[in-house]
Amino acid sequence: MTDASVEPTQPAVALEAEPKRRRGWDVALTIVLMLVGVVALGILLLLSYTISAGIEGVIKEALCDPASCSMSQVSVGQTLSLVLPILFTLVSFVVAVVFLVQRKLAFWVVVVGIAASIIAWGLSASVVFSSGLFKEGANIFTTVLAPVFGG
Repeated sequence: MTDASVEPTQPAVALEAEPKRRRGWDVALTIVLMLVGVVALGILLLLSYTISAGIEGVIKEALCDPASCSMSQVSVGQTLSLVLPILFTLVSFVVAVVFLVQRKLAFWVVVVGIAASIIAWGLSASVVFSSGLFKEGANIFTTVLAPVFGG
């Protein structure tokens, strides 16, 4: 006769997951990429400032064609070029630190954040330049950079 209430002779052993090892190269690479991200963010913000200062010079020189120039589009583009890179960089840094604490690969998060910042800045700058701010045939780079650097 088999008794259903008989307990097994060997106790069930709870399988404990082996703790993940911290990857030294990932931590070092993530920190280096964060520093690169800060430098890239600084460059993007400097470019945004340069474009903003150049736009003021463009407006002063009446290069903006009032019939086709959309100043609200310029304002939106300028704001996005300042806010989005900061936002993407900060979010990627926070997520990377969380990944490092959880011992997951984190370097790729910073790479994606830097790429997203650069793409967002490029798209927002294209919003500014597509606003009709410049008359046809105007050299955008000379027109924007000359007032900033005193040329």
